[in-house]
Amino acid sequence: MGCDMDKVSIIFEESKVKKNLIESVVNGIYNQLEMSDNRRPIEVPNVIIGKKKDYPCFSVPDSLLGIFRNYISKDLVKNPRSESHFEELRDKYRLITNFDKKESFSRKKIFYPNNFIGSNLF
Repeated sequence: MGCDMDKVSIIFEESKVKKNLIESVVNGIYNQLEMSDNRRPIEVPNVIIGKKKDYPCFSVPDSLLGIFRNYISKDLVKNPRSESHFEELRDKYRLITNFDKKESFSRKKIFYPNNFIGSNLF
């Protein structure tokens, strides 16, 4: 909806999910927006399947997840900078959810590593 009347391409990282499945989901969402006469791209978005070597932006989520994992790891003693790395990026995490405890954390409800104690993370 934020790309109202624009041409849009959506790039997905190579995975086990087939391109035609992704395209059907994208088409379904576009059709829903079109049927409700809602804001939408000018045409159905183009779906591209890419590799990390071709799209460096794919490594950003991996980096954020790695920093998050180190922050909540029980081995903070091994890497004392884990906390400072996480704090530098805290604003990049919009929502953190602990599905085991059915809890969510955001900017309003601050996340601390002890929130995941007793969860099946590793």
